[in-house]
Amino acid sequence: MSTRTTADEHATRARHPAVLALPVLAAVLVVSVLTWQVTGGGALTRLDVTIRDGLAAYTAAHPGVWGAAKLAADLGTPTVAAVLLAVVAVVLSVERHTGSPVYRAAFALFLLAVCVLFMKGLIHRPGPDGGHPPGLNGFFPSGHTASALTCYGTILALLGAGRRRAVRAAFLAVLVVLGVVVGAGLLVCAYHWFSDVLASVAISFAILWLTFPPGHGASLRPGHSIGR
Repeated sequence: MSTRTTADEHATRARHPAVLALPVLAAVLVVSVLTWQVTGGGALTRLDVTIRDGLAAYTAAHPGVWGAAKLAADLGTPTVAAVLLAVVAVVLSVERHTGSPVYRAAFALFLLAVCVLFMKGLIHRPGPDGGHPPGLNGFFPSGHTASALTCYGTILALLGAGRRRAVRAAFLAVLVVLGVVVGAGLLVCAYHWFSDVLASVAISFAILWLTFPPGHGASLRPGHSIGR
C-alpha cells in the first residue's frame, strides 16, 4: 500500500462525523460535570478553596511572585488576544491570497464569545475573593484562559499550516506551556478558581477542534497532514 493511499485513508477516517464529534462531546461532558460541581457545591469546590488558600499562603510568604503571576495572567486579556488574532489572520489572508485565515479566526472568536459569555451569565459565580464583576458576568469559566488558548491556539495553527511536523509539534508545545502559564497566573493572583480555569481549557479545546478539524486545513496536531 502506498504512502499516499495510507494518508488518504487516514484523512477519510478523520473526516468521519464520529471522529469529529467525540472530542467535542468529551469537552462538553467535562464542562457539564464542572458546572454541576460549581452550582451544587460539590467536592471540586472544596478543592478550589484548598488551592486558593494554599496559593494565598505561598504568595504571602513570597510577595515577589505576585507581580510575575499578574504578568502571566495578563497574557490572556481578551481584547489583546483577540486583536492580535485578528491582525495575524488578516496579514496571513493577504499573504496567502485566501480568506481562510480570516474565516477561521472569526469562527473561533464567535464560538469563544458565545460559549464564555453564555456560561458566565448562566452561572454568575463569585470570584475567589467573594466579589462579582459588573453586569451579568460571573467568574465561571475563565475568560482569560479561554481567550489565551483559543486566540493564541488559532494563531499558532494558522502559522503552522503547511509546515513540517516538528514545527507543528513545537507550536503545540508552546500553546500548552502558554496555557499553563496563564492559568497559573490567574490562580496565584486569585483572579479565578481552579475549576474556572479547567472549564476554559475544555471549552478552548472544543473550539480549536471545531475550527481546525482533522483533514480540513490548518491544524496543530503534529501527526496530521496540513494543507494551506
